[in-house]
Amino acid sequence: MKKLSFIAITSLLSIFLSISSPAQLVKAIKKGDIKEMEKLIAAGADVNKKSVGATPLYWAAYKNSYEAARLLLDKGANINEGMSNGWNPIHIAAKKGNLEVVKLLIDRGADIYATCPHGGTPLKLAEENGSTLIISMLQQAIEKKDKNLATNLEKTTNVIVNNQVVFALSDVDIDIPISKEIKPNTYALIIGNEDYSSFQTGLSSEVNVDYAINDAKVFKDYCTKTLGIPEKQVKLITNATTGQMIQGIAWLNSLAKVDNGKAELIFYYSGHGLPDEETKEPYLIPVDISGNNVSLAIKLTDVYSKLNEFPAKKVSVFLDACFSGGARNQGLVAMKGVKVKPKEGSITGNMVVFASSTGVESSGVYREKHHGYMTYYLLKKLQETKGDITYKDLSDFVIEIVTKETTLIGKTQTPQLNYSINIENAWQNWSIR
Repeated sequence: MKKLSFIAITSLLSIFLSISSPAQLVKAIKKGDIKEMEKLIAAGADVNKKSVGATPLYWAAYKNSYEAARLLLDKGANINEGMSNGWNPIHIAAKKGNLEVVKLLIDRGADIYATCPHGGTPLKLAEENGSTLIISMLQQAIEKKDKNLATNLEKTTNVIVNNQVVFALSDVDIDIPISKEIKPNTYALIIGNEDYSSFQTGLSSEVNVDYAINDAKVFKDYCTKTLGIPEKQVKLITNATTGQMIQGIAWLNSLAKVDNGKAELIFYYSGHGLPDEETKEPYLIPVDISGNNVSLAIKLTDVYSKLNEFPAKKVSVFLDACFSGGARNQGLVAMKGVKVKPKEGSITGNMVVFASSTGVESSGVYREKHHGYMTYYLLKKLQETKGDITYKDLSDFVIEIVTKETTLIGKTQTPQLNYSINIENAWQNWSIR
């Protein structure tokens, strides 16, 4: 009798454990059986334990089961826990175009900025899938979070890294306008070269280009948010070496090639520029190139040639760098007293170039705003107009205000706008967005 009782108890326990196992819970999710899920959870099924490599909530998001996802969240499921490789429920829901689940996850506080391997953010995944409603929903959620950040920053605007205040956010770094328009044929390469001293021996931090990384990162935010360029079509490189710059330019070049004349290219650079003392040719300086070896850097005319190698609808170049030998801090070759007027490169194709200063001037830093002067006022106008502005109006504004503001402090900097003769009668009416 005792033996039979033991067998019966063991059998019942086995059944109970089977019923409430994670595998059974996932099976119920896949079948869409909410009542079975409720029974299993009541019997002790762990709503956060992985089965077949993923959490129950991840499977609910994958199967587009709104009711299952809601039940799991109500029962304490971790909203940002999915697979061990970094894919979260909101990633898979955005990738598969599961609108209701994405909305639920956003409303419950999912991390909309989380990145996953080879996938990126939920917004990027939605863009790859072409899910227009999800894209709009995520953009609105991002805008709302940015506004909340701006409200909080009224009390503190300090950027803190490793418990140390680095600098306060500028007014253009927050409250960035969000466009609902998507530009499927626009591609941007954005480079911010700031830290030269860490890549070269014998250089002090004085040669670094203050806030060049901030310039690049915030310009990137305006590209994706205000100009409507999909995340996957924007490449940001900070402290770029020679190889990284060459690869980035080749990436932009290849996109122009495959887009058969429809591509709109944007090239942005903030960092050191220098002329070759003998040829006067201007160069963009990677962080691993010394000012004494300018010929090993990236020749500006070669950049122009690569951007124009294949037909493009529009090519826009923004250079917050000077080429006279001056710099935001100390020039890379300041010890030699170099001050050379660089040769002007010819501009062809459908190209417009915004440059931060003339060939004989230095490009300064607006320290109170934590940006280069040209970049700050460029972003300021994009913020004010939400990107709805022509190239002519934008260039007129930037040239006038930067010249005035820098003259007031005794360091006149005159931004320049150059364009190809091919678009002499067209560029003025181009829209930046």
